[in-house]
Amino acid sequence: EQLFRTRCSSCHEIGKESVGPDLFAVTENRDPTWLTRWLKEPDKMLAEKDPLAMSLFNKYKIPMPNMRLSQQDVEEVIAYLAAETERLR
Repeated sequence: EQLFRTRCSSCHEIGKESVGPDLFAVTENRDPTWLTRWLKEPDKMLAEKDPLAMSLFNKYKIPMPNMRLSQQDVEEVIAYLAAETERLR
């Protein structure tokens, strides 16, 4: 939760759209490998013109920044997103 609040919540919410996409059920709606990589290196995915990354960029007009998250950080954020989705259900 702390990682989400300090790194993600300025652009994202869970349960409603904000500056960036709503992250409700994102762990269910995105391929886990894609989501993990997106959280770790969105800048590289945009540079590679990943279709989904480009779609998000074109819709929201703001690039996802590289937060320099460790693998453990990524796993914790994903676990938090899944838990919050369940809590909100």
